[in-house]
Amino acid sequence: MSLRTLSSFEKRLLTQSIENKRNGTTFAASYYSCNENWDDDITLSTVRDSRLTLPILTHALQRLISKNIELALTINEDIEYELLKRIKTDSIIKLVQFGSFKDEKVNCHAGAPPYLLRHIYNNSKFTPGSQEPLWELYVVDESLVIFHGQDVLFDSFSGANFHKLLMEEINQVILNHKPDTELKKLDYIFNRNEIHTDTVLPKSIYDNPKIHLPAKTTNLFSLQTQSFFKSIFFNTVRKPLDVLPFFSSNDEEVHYKNLEEYKSIGSFNELDSKTNLCGTTVFGTISRDRFNYLNSLVEQENICFRSLICGITMLCLKPLVKNFDNSVTFSMDIDLRNLVDNPEQSTKNFGLYYKEIRVECPLSLINDNEFITSEDEADSKTLNEEDSEQMEKLLEFQLKNVTNHVKNVINENIRRFEKFGFDDDDIRRMKYSNTDEFSSEKEQEKVINICDTSDIVLGEAEQKREGLFNLKNTSFTKSLKKNEYMSLCYSYCNDTGLNLCIHFSDSYNMENFVECFQSFIEE
Repeated sequence: MSLRTLSSFEKRLLTQSIENKRNGTTFAASYYSCNENWDDDITLSTVRDSRLTLPILTHALQRLISKNIELALTINEDIEYELLKRIKTDSIIKLVQFGSFKDEKVNCHAGAPPYLLRHIYNNSKFTPGSQEPLWELYVVDESLVIFHGQDVLFDSFSGANFHKLLMEEINQVILNHKPDTELKKLDYIFNRNEIHTDTVLPKSIYDNPKIHLPAKTTNLFSLQTQSFFKSIFFNTVRKPLDVLPFFSSNDEEVHYKNLEEYKSIGSFNELDSKTNLCGTTVFGTISRDRFNYLNSLVEQENICFRSLICGITMLCLKPLVKNFDNSVTFSMDIDLRNLVDNPEQSTKNFGLYYKEIRVECPLSLINDNEFITSEDEADSKTLNEEDSEQMEKLLEFQLKNVTNHVKNVINENIRRFEKFGFDDDDIRRMKYSNTDEFSSEKEQEKVINICDTSDIVLGEAEQKREGLFNLKNTSFTKSLKKNEYMSLCYSYCNDTGLNLCIHFSDSYNMENFVECFQSFIEE
């Protein structure tokens, strides 16, 4: 049952996927109904009753798909969105099981195991005409659920919405279930014959003339003011955030042999296939209290959180820079769901509703020579690394330069977006240009992707009722594109706080950057 042809932008994303230039987003979350404290007596069998069983999961997925038709779509050989006849459970859910509770905690302490992410990006491909959905789930020990969605239909914000909605449906299944009846696993989680209403897939917002913007879109970002408030500096650079036990995919204690069973995935040698789509992933978590405190400062001083991340990233890259005449470009995906009015669709949980903004940052913004010749340091001709006061002024000066620059570009982008809507430069670049490659004069420049889904708060602050499920350890990343130096993706969960993933190519030596970034956000 064909619904509509792909838009020009969707066709571009599909082509890039077929050409192995991208492979979607992976968004992971752990589901739990009680706290599992690690002790000598605990085993996987002793916690099994409190975990997300397949009967509960399949009934929840059935409910979720019935309300969000995007989850029941495929792409046929004519490059059209087509409603599947049915979805078999075993074709969409891949099970991963560890041999012991300890192995699971070691491998999944920060979210999805990095080697499993590498497998997904290297081997799990979508082919038009396959009659397979555009998404899949990897379920680890009935606890960790990893959503993998294809770029052509699911943006990063769709991944966050998936877990938010799935948790709601899981708890509704539990509340509706009668204790005296057995809940059985469903063999099929979708059947087209059970749909009793007309199925309509709206046009893409990028090609739909009926889409219009509100009169004012200034609140799209928390804009930074002209002055740079020291409270931000002293809580990020001088006295950083909180945290971070960082975990890298190169950790020796994490290895394939810890897997006892790897169902429906394939043999281990597939994990070694060559690709640039997945590199090294490093995870870290900022505690809820610390992040909320930092975020309150950001809001109080009207600072854009993305610009703060850009500033910290630039300072951490500084030791790796050999030529300050070049530049680094930040790419930011902005969720448009609350900013567009699509009369054809009542919900926008899934699909593509984002705008990519690019901010080119000259490396001269973090050049020490710029500080030495500034008016503030007119009397100082040299830097003294042993002068702590001068070093603090240097970092504050450079952080201010970067965040102010990012703010100015965002301001300009907003004005252009208000004036031209979906005909502005960014949208036209997304639709018509090769967004994975620069032109020849800029081919040496690299993109750092910043993806922030923290506005979609996942999980509950506390359990509403015993036996219901909650979320923790949410994390996500995206496949690396050809021109990306790295990506920094972060999500927010009520239980565990802000989870950040740094993802970079294996060909780069980023150990110094990771250590520097960690020092900035450790207290």
